[in-house]
Amino acid sequence: MSKRLHRSQSGFTILELMIATTIVSTILLIATGVMIGIQDVYTKGLTQEGVQNDVQNLVSQISQEIQDNSGVIQNVTLPFSIGLSVEKGAPAHIYTEQALCIGSVRYLYVQGLRVGTGPTDTYQALVRGTTPTEGCGYVNSAGPPPHGPGHGRGPGFGPGPGPWGSYGCSGTYDPANILCPPPPSAAGTQPTGTAYVASGAILTDFQVNQLLPGRHGGGANQDGNWSISVGMSIGNYDLFDTTAKAQDGTYGNGTFINNPDILCKGSTGFQFCATSSLTTEVGQRVQ
Repeated sequence: MSKRLHRSQSGFTILELMIATTIVSTILLIATGVMIGIQDVYTKGLTQEGVQNDVQNLVSQISQEIQDNSGVIQNVTLPFSIGLSVEKGAPAHIYTEQALCIGSVRYLYVQGLRVGTGPTDTYQALVRGTTPTEGCGYVNSAGPPPHGPGHGRGPGFGPGPGPWGSYGCSGTYDPANILCPPPPSAAGTQPTGTAYVASGAILTDFQVNQLLPGRHGGGANQDGNWSISVGMSIGNYDLFDTTAKAQDGTYGNGTFINNPDILCKGSTGFQFCATSSLTTEVGQRVQ
């Protein structure tokens, strides 16, 4: 008499496999979302810290230069400017390059424009170099300001091909014009100096003004006490509130220029912003 062995036929059904797969996938999605959130918070923190450090380092450096300076301190308007509307629906504004000279040091700067490669960006926002022997306001190109021949960007200049045209630049290139990059024909002739505003950031405040009269009757060219105000923001223009109420009860001026009260509206998806400003007072020690 033969005996038959009956093997177990138990196992997972297709439905059970589908349920198990769904559970595992859900857990993985949740874990991925948590990791992305942690990374996002970490990146925001690094960005905010970086902006704060940049502002603090710049204020500290300018303070030291003023304290040790025995020469002229002056602000000069340069003949480089452009009319742009950086926010959707906002009226156009003329953004003009300025120069701050502290003795032998010259800062070239433009407020309110993000450092980048787009038609509403600037090539550089703040460059520290050497004061020309010809004077703080010296530039190489000639022509009537603000949009004369040789002065690059203006309302009539539209975007074009290549790194020169993408900024809407035209005319003769001047190394002192930080609104425009050097065109291919002038490669390697960018301003000699150190750039202080990172790509994607905006110089929102840069003011160095005398507070008290100097010993020789006052004026911007004499010694005395000086107020230094620096602000930087990073992020898309539409992520900021330029009319926010500050802790001292004042309100922002509605622009990205000389506005230390700019605040972030908050994150939008994976986009976020960071802002920092600092004001201090310093006196000249060297006479």
